[in-house]
Amino acid sequence: MGDDLTHMQQQAAHRVRQMQAHARQVLAEREGLDIHPTAPPAPAPRLYNRPPQSEPPPPPAPPTASDNEGLFSLLSRLDAEQWMLLGLALLLFRCGGYTELVLALCYLAL
Repeated sequence: MGDDLTHMQQQAAHRVRQMQAHARQVLAEREGLDIHPTAPPAPAPRLYNRPPQSEPPPPPAPPTASDNEGLFSLLSRLDAEQWMLLGLALLLFRCGGYTELVLALCYLAL
């Protein structure tokens, strides 16, 4: 992956040098100047200096039965404000409130 990034950086730097040379040429043609570059352009600095990674981190362990106790476990961890928002969402749902508002309240509660 590091080689790919280096290669892409080199390609991008080459394209920038080409565009700069083209811009100088167009500007010189518009102004009627003679185009003779006095010195070659300086090499572009490396833009991406990140050390290579050794190995990706291991994937997270799948949830066990004790981690995934269901809806009751989720509801038992709610505080008073979250209960109030869920209650309001339930009341709006029963009274025919807008579905978007009910979903927004549930999102805010959780």
